[in-house]
Amino acid sequence: VYIVWWLWSQGWDKHILGVLRVDFWRRECIWLLGVIAWNYLVPNAAPIEDIIVAVLLSFLSIGLKKVFK
Repeated sequence: VYIVWWLWSQGWDKHILGVLRVDFWRRECIWLLGVIAWNYLVPNAAPIEDIIVAVLLSFLSIGLKKVFK
């Protein structure tokens, strides 16, 4: 019981509810599909290129946050 109270007092209930939101999953799915598409379309990319594209796609995902609200 103490652990549940501690998590609630730290705001984890809001975090969990945020993860369960549909717009969160839309953005994450778009990001994941982008990463999968990159890996299939450019299979011989260097690891640093994979990281750069993943970071750029995460910025796109952050931008989509405004679109889905």
